[in-house]
Amino acid sequence: QGDSYVEQLVEENNNLSYMKVHDFVFKNKIGFINSGTTSYSPSLMQVQFDILEKDFDIKPNIVISYIDQTDIGDELCRYKNNKIYNSNGKLIAIKNTNYSRAVFEYTKINNLSEILLLNKNKIVVNYKLTNFFIKYSYKRFINKIQNIFKYGWEKKDVSKCHFSEITKYLKYIEADDLKYFENVVINYFEFLLKKKHVEKVFIITFPHYNHLFENDTKKKYNINVSNIIEKLVQNYDNINHLNFSKLNSDNEVKIDNKAYKTDRAHIKEKYYIEIFLNKIEEKILNTLF
Repeated sequence: QGDSYVEQLVEENNNLSYMKVHDFVFKNKIGFINSGTTSYSPSLMQVQFDILEKDFDIKPNIVISYIDQTDIGDELCRYKNNKIYNSNGKLIAIKNTNYSRAVFEYTKINNLSEILLLNKNKIVVNYKLTNFFIKYSYKRFINKIQNIFKYGWEKKDVSKCHFSEITKYLKYIEADDLKYFENVVINYFEFLLKKKHVEKVFIITFPHYNHLFENDTKKKYNINVSNIIEKLVQNYDNINHLNFSKLNSDNEVKIDNKAYKTDRAHIKEKYYIEIFLNKIEEKILNTLF
């Protein structure tokens, strides 16, 4: 499980990363499901796990989860106020932020796809598209006005959770916000360990460029999710942590500043294989199979 860092495994053009895992899976005759999805963090991973289990009968005995540095910002900015619980207090969904102009808000794409795919008649398509765009413009305008009243003119875009808003928690975080994120992670851990079929959980973390190579104090990341996870996993016997920040500081791996893509978060496929996948194979997969 994880975000785009895990999704990257099957996204690269030449698929060398995918083939590396593919070969390991077939050699060892194991089942392997990659559910990495862009911007997923522990709360969404928890909901996703339930869906995989209940709707697709996928019940893994080993869970490997990647928790990204931006998961703090995702949890605090994007998901905290959009969680849906059932009558027993169990997290069952994350409300979609429709018409919000937020990052990864797919209202337009989803609706246009539905209209174009379900209707063949051009007159019907044009009618429905016209109605949608009228509704879309109106609701986006209302949402914008509501944000101005709620946050003020200068902070009207806060709810959109752009990258700068998400990463601000990596520069400085209030104690209450840190505690909230820790509780989210703990809830995810305990959710997994309550599953009778889950025997072992591995958590992976990796530093971003701004943790290691940024000299500008305003841009440098002072909060490292790896340290947070390292502290939390100490309380669980069945959870291990593959901490690439520690591996780097201990010179067990060498993360070069050239390894990172232009977004300064993801690493290029060469390094993805040589550093990320090789250590996962060595430290996790080879210990199990």
